[in-house]
Amino acid sequence: AADGVEVEIELIDFTRGKDFYQLTADEKLAEMAKYRENGNRLFKAGHFKRAARRYEEALKKEPKEKDDFASVASAEKAARLEEVRKIKLSAHLNLAACHLKLNEPQLALEQSNGALEIELTSVKALYRRGQARLLLGDVEGARSDLLEAAKRDPQNRDVRKELERLKAQAAALKQQQKNLFGGMFA
Repeated sequence: AADGVEVEIELIDFTRGKDFYQLTADEKLAEMAKYRENGNRLFKAGHFKRAARRYEEALKKEPKEKDDFASVASAEKAARLEEVRKIKLSAHLNLAACHLKLNEPQLALEQSNGALEIELTSVKALYRRGQARLLLGDVEGARSDLLEAAKRDPQNRDVRKELERLKAQAAALKQQQKNLFGGMFA
């Protein structure tokens, strides 16, 4: 370097980690949680693209019930599967939030649908899908999702605020259509 600092690093030792297929179910579960937590940290710091990659990695680390939990006692197996379900739900919801922040409503819609496949009654998933649909111009779909979310959690301020935004957008669209088609059918 001309006028900067030059650093030389020497690698003394290196231990290769296990390949994914060699991990136990508990290790895969720990990897899922680690990637989700890294995503959460990046999201809070405003690095939405990098956070989305971590959430995607978390979803890829999912242990498979038939292979990874075959030797686990049934009560313990149920607890671990519930933990996998929670991490998957959280990763899909957080991915949807990242895609909304990145103005990628179609991807946010897909991730919201993924969350709803895991938990059909998720208020956050309905809310985020409603936001995505609104951004995509699907006013009726957005209304349906947001009203369902409001019905499930009437005190949720974010849902109520998004419903107000939806009403304003619907009114503006109606006025625009009235101006466009106003004189045609008189």
